[in-house]
Amino acid sequence: MTKAFKRITITFMKPFLSLLGRMLLVLAFVASAADFAAHLMTTEIGSLPPAGKVWGFFAPQQYEAFVRSHPSKVWQAILQIPTWALFGVPGFVLVAVGRRKKSQEDVDLENSMFLFDELAKHAKEQNYEDFADIEHDGSHDDQEPDSHNDINIAEDHYTENNIVDDVRPDRDYLLGKKH
Repeated sequence: MTKAFKRITITFMKPFLSLLGRMLLVLAFVASAADFAAHLMTTEIGSLPPAGKVWGFFAPQQYEAFVRSHPSKVWQAILQIPTWALFGVPGFVLVAVGRRKKSQEDVDLENSMFLFDELAKHAKEQNYEDFADIEHDGSHDDQEPDSHNDINIAEDHYTENNIVDDVRPDRDYLLGKKH
């Protein structure tokens, strides 16, 4: 296999591994609920029961059949692991392995979230004037356009109604009034 083929294969496998890991984490959550339910139903099962005990409690025939058909010590050891850990640990590992690297676009977006804070810090370091602390004397009012020299208020002829009566509709459908 070439390096490019391996890279492409890994690139396409990561989302699959991440999805499989997330499904295992959901299964681990459900398994922990089953552990808790089994613990509430009987006092024989402890607070962190192994997977074998929980399986034997909810489906005894299937558990006995599995134990008879798989007598190896490996399976017996696996069934001694708590159910949530049996699914949760591999799920966590798969999510970590399948995690995608942050692209430059993601990094830029994350950095832009803190742009205002960085600019404010820089302005404070440069001793720029803080307009929030200025006493209100009317010269800094952004709600009063007369106080700004760069704002031109519309002339009066723009507010006149120049619609000819024969063109005007009989009814204002928005306000429901007749003219």
